Amino acid sequence: MIATDRFVFLHLHKSGGTFVNECLLRHVPGARQLGYHKMADEIIELSDDTSYLDRTTASAIVQQRRLAVDSRRWLLSKVLPKVYGDRIEVSGDPEAPLVTRIELVPVAPIAIEARPVIEAEAPPHRSRGSHRRRR
Repeated sequence: MIATDRFVFLHLHKSGGTFVNECLLRHVPGARQLGYHKMADEIIELSDDTSYLDRTTASAIVQQRRLAVDSRRWLLSKVLPKVYGDRIEVSGDPEAPLVTRIELVPVAPIAIEARPVIEAEAPPHRSRGSHRRRR
């Protein structure tokens, strides 16, 4: 935990057990949201860092960074969809608004004609031992 007069940063432990995390979340109610916003800031830092471009392994590092950014973006869109989710804007003509109407209409039952049942002849029944060779 880093605490200053301007902010408090909490690191929720991944392997430290749920007790520590529950205590931190109970005493600092917005801790999880703060952590998610910090993760969003890391996305910008990962995207802007170009210090690795002169190395021979630059393409591997680029792929690793892309995976890290995409993973963080996906997680943020699921846990904070109002802030980091995809926005879908639906609009229509103000003079002809979109109307959704569901109407239940009673319908008389329809009689279905029964088809005649065709009985096929059963194949001749063999006894259990008839397929074996006799000695």
